[in-house]
Amino acid sequence: MRATTPPAPWPSDRPLRVVGHRAVRASALAKVTGRARFASDIAPVGMLHAILLRARIPRGRVLRIDTAAAAMVPGVVRIVGPFDFPQPPGPLYPGSRSRPAIDAEVRFAGEEIGAVVAQTSAAALNAARLVRVDYEAHPAVLTMDDALAPDAPILGGESNIVSGVDTLACGDIDVGIAAADVVIEARYATAAQHHNALEPHGCVAAWQDDVLTLWDSNQGCHGIRERLAMVLGLPHNQVRVVSDYVGGGFGGKIHLKPYHVIAAQLARLTGRPVRLFMDRREEFIASHQRAPTARSIRLGATRDGRLTFIDQVVRGQAGPTDLFARNAAGAANGMRLHGCTNMRAEIRRVHTNTPPPIPFRGPTAAEDIFCLEQAIDEMAHALDLDPLEFRRRNIATVEPFARLPYAGNGLLACYERGAAAFGWRWRPPRRCGERDVVRGIGVGAVAYDGTLFEESHAEVAVRANGRIEVRVGLTEIGCGADTIFAQIAAEALDVPLRLIDTHFGDTHTTPRSIDSTNHSRTTTVVGPAVRAAAQALRRLLLEHGARLLQAAPDQVVQHGAAIAQRDDAGIAITFGEIAAATGGVVVGAGERERPPDGVFQAMFGAHFVEVEVDTGTGRVRVLRAVCAHDAGRVVNPLLAESQVHGGFLQGMGMALLEEPLVDPISGHLLNATMWAYRTPGFADLPASIRFVDGSVPDRSNSLGVKGLGEPPLIAAGAAIANAIFNATGARVRSYPITPDKVMAALAERSRA
Repeated sequence: MRATTPPAPWPSDRPLRVVGHRAVRASALAKVTGRARFASDIAPVGMLHAILLRARIPRGRVLRIDTAAAAMVPGVVRIVGPFDFPQPPGPLYPGSRSRPAIDAEVRFAGEEIGAVVAQTSAAALNAARLVRVDYEAHPAVLTMDDALAPDAPILGGESNIVSGVDTLACGDIDVGIAAADVVIEARYATAAQHHNALEPHGCVAAWQDDVLTLWDSNQGCHGIRERLAMVLGLPHNQVRVVSDYVGGGFGGKIHLKPYHVIAAQLARLTGRPVRLFMDRREEFIASHQRAPTARSIRLGATRDGRLTFIDQVVRGQAGPTDLFARNAAGAANGMRLHGCTNMRAEIRRVHTNTPPPIPFRGPTAAEDIFCLEQAIDEMAHALDLDPLEFRRRNIATVEPFARLPYAGNGLLACYERGAAAFGWRWRPPRRCGERDVVRGIGVGAVAYDGTLFEESHAEVAVRANGRIEVRVGLTEIGCGADTIFAQIAAEALDVPLRLIDTHFGDTHTTPRSIDSTNHSRTTTVVGPAVRAAAQALRRLLLEHGARLLQAAPDQVVQHGAAIAQRDDAGIAITFGEIAAATGGVVVGAGERERPPDGVFQAMFGAHFVEVEVDTGTGRVRVLRAVCAHDAGRVVNPLLAESQVHGGFLQGMGMALLEEPLVDPISGHLLNATMWAYRTPGFADLPASIRFVDGSVPDRSNSLGVKGLGEPPLIAAGAAIANAIFNATGARVRSYPITPDKVMAALAERSRA
């Protein structure tokens, strides 16, 4: 990335005409009319259908696969297992702990052990049901407690703790303990959570000569291409990944998965295109998940409400290998909220025979903040302080571990504007009767680290028909990135938004803008590159326009989508005419400027909720919510509201409903259906939910933008949990807060 001087944030000589306005989502019409093309819509001529064979035990080894009966099913083309699958030359994942795409070693129930290819999906499914597998079963560990037992089998290395204990610290905990007037300690836990994207994982693979095309439902076409090319031993230009539209990802579709490699190899093996998509049950058992966590938290504070120390011991379930262990647990983001000088977190990521954890909207932060924000509320209660006031007194001004100032910190604005919009009036938790329906209010905050230093490239082109095309190498997963980048380009070019099209999701026709759409960074990372490309295009159009008008460069000006003589606007040439005269297209290329040194970017927010609790049944309803977020400059308020509503809804699911139930012996998921695994729908959103813009200027990029994809989920759960306590005086310290847990907490409170 070239070190460049960031351009001025936006033109100061005119109001913004496109950025900051509620533009309708660019893909809306295509999606509601069925014209939008998803990977599952692709059906090349001669396409075969593949079904994966999955392990039925949580740990062990495949000894033999009997395919005789399955091979007799009409339409079956090929059946492969771990002993005859054509393994590619490269490892599936980097590092020594990789695994083959299809393997005889079984690490969790549902792992890939083979595949059936047939003329139809029905034939493949019927044949898969007839395959018989003999296993050598080994003792498995299915929970963190099991894995840490003295007699537990070791799944990797010298212990079941991945790479020892990570310690995150600043200051001196002993000094903080000595300064504390009040100390509290409590244990918290969060359950696993499944992504449940509307579109399941899957792809269609086809070879033409030595070039592979993969139509795939992913979160990053360029990232998937780079990793897949490495596994297959091919140069990047021999792998094309196409992801026109994707029906949601939430972190689950970032990484290369075994099915990508399996589909590619089966297509090469059969000489025909192969379609491989998971069904909903496979989504539950094999597409991986948010990791369950457990932690003990100690807090200390002075009587006047100043935090003196935060001390945490954290465990996260890392699955059978260390490949995705970093997604199992974390503690930094919660501690970034509070201006406490003495903080420590000891983090253990524990091997288990369960699906590996992968990122899920706010990975590690959602679990971290649910726990710590409840502990903060408990300390406020112990001090008899309004929990909002307690947070205000302890607001962070610098990032505590890097000791850098924030590029923009709107947390205080979120507290103040959110509280005003909500009508925050604190009252102590109440004691209620056995059959009361009671209400309470709660607050929960979020800090989430941004991504500053990442290279990004974009192109903006104008064609002879006058259409302007933004080319970005990323996948549009439903968050509206195509609309956002069109608005940025239209603003930079000073043309109407209706002239802009956005092209994305194809590695052969777009520059590499980002490896994947994740970590709430797409606008922050790619937006400045789009703006730079649009500015480069504008300079080229002025240059070519002057030449074609036979005028000096300083004697032409832009008028809308045309270049005109400065002293005679009637003498002009349109952008399309310039493109037609210069080969049919004019392309401006841009890259993201290097962010300034010495600052730390983070997103902030605060949620205020009111809940209703039926103390006779334990049922909880969220009645209203105000979600205040510092997202820097909001490019499109309509899309910002959409992100807040969707994130809050998923946070509600995590807080109140969602929990995979695993059989303690077989390791099988017991609620692997949408009916049994309960997720909220949009009808479950509170009747009143409001997005409040708590943004302050952000210095990390020329657009002044931040992300807003993940913080709404992260903040929701703690606010709901704290409101339940305020309504009932009973504290539930584990996700999900189901009616039985509420009733148990009420009973414990009554005994106390």
